[in-house]
Amino acid sequence: MRKPNVKRVARVGRYAGVGCGLTLLAITVHGFGLERALICFRSAGWWLVPLLCVSAVWKGWNTLAWIVALPTGTQRPGFLRMFRVSLGGDVLNGLLPTANVGGELAKPYFLRSEMPVAECTTGVMGSKTMELLAGQIMIVAGVIAALWVLPLSDTVRVSLTLLAMTGLGLIWFGLFAQRKEPLTRLFRLLSRFGVWFEKPQVLDAVARIDSELALFLRFRTRRLWGCLGLRVVSL
Repeated sequence: MRKPNVKRVARVGRYAGVGCGLTLLAITVHGFGLERALICFRSAGWWLVPLLCVSAVWKGWNTLAWIVALPTGTQRPGFLRMFRVSLGGDVLNGLLPTANVGGELAKPYFLRSEMPVAECTTGVMGSKTMELLAGQIMIVAGVIAALWVLPLSDTVRVSLTLLAMTGLGLIWFGLFAQRKEPLTRLFRLLSRFGVWFEKPQVLDAVARIDSELALFLRFRTRRLWGCLGLRVVSL
């Protein structure tokens, strides 16, 4: 049986994605009304350009955080290619009701012909973990500022403190769990319920993801703090 050309399939997929995007844009403009859309566009004027530039810079920081979270020595495509894939993942996150998970899972699929899926998935998971941690750090900082500045009642102060500490505790628990081979344990649990994975390369990929993610969280200190810093900047 003849194997499909990976590059050709990827190219067809990109064209299909562009076609779907243009179709959705046409449906949105038709539903919103072309005249109203033009009025909104004209009211924004040239301010739309700096807004797009700020958004591009923000997305660039996110892409750099993803690159920093990749395992050491991983062969990857150029920055612009990863930027486009990261942007495509965000588009899927906005379209799919998957709580910002569907787009993240799609990134390794988009790059499967250009870099190993396991290494790409490790980078995605590490970067996403640092994003959650960065968000919780900012929440804690905001709560501290509110407690220091605002005239809040004791009940509100206690509630804000408990909520912030609970969120931070959950993030740290997630970090600890990721250092204990969670995916491998999940696959073993599934096998106990009769869910078998016949392809050994799947189990090998899962083991590599667990191993590299644990290394990133435990020993790759510079990469971890670099990724976390980029995520804080891009919030």
